[in-house]
Amino acid sequence: MKFDRQCFLILRTLGGSGAQLIELFADSADSLSGWDATTRVSPVFSVTGYSKKSSPTNSTFRGQSWLLFLGPVHPQKVADAVPYVKGANLWLSLGLFNVILQVPTAAAAGTAFKWAKSENISVEKWEVQDGVVRKPVYLRTPTTRQKDSSKRIAGSNLRILSACLVHAKSCGPISCSVCIRS
Repeated sequence: MKFDRQCFLILRTLGGSGAQLIELFADSADSLSGWDATTRVSPVFSVTGYSKKSSPTNSTFRGQSWLLFLGPVHPQKVADAVPYVKGANLWLSLGLFNVILQVPTAAAAGTAFKWAKSENISVEKWEVQDGVVRKPVYLRTPTTRQKDSSKRIAGSNLRILSACLVHAKSCGPISCSVCIRS
């Protein structure tokens, strides 16, 4: 699995109807055209290795498909667990919902959703018709204990990274005992 190209996932609310439109742009300038107060922009990275070709960097999501936002989870874990179907795409994003999976059928979306639930991974499932988001379903699964564990891991990672940055100035991360212990 390889992260190929950066692109931008755009979600905007259409005036009047309140419908939400989702699009994918390869260029940041294109992603900002039509920008208004309801526009959300997320940098995403096309993934090579889930399908036979790279996930697209431009899309208006024509036709019907489902987008699943999963995380936090390693994208390879999703690729290994959710069987590829023709028309599926995978992107890596930033933040807690760091993997975006597009599938062409309700059955494939259901399989991915059930897998995420069984693995205790939070997921949002959006049905998309011609770029318009319909019927979003949300599942937030982590228990309080897991959230506390995630906070401890994040705090620990920050402390290790900070120590590495301080020590790297003098000895480099390979010879630094603080870095080696991590």
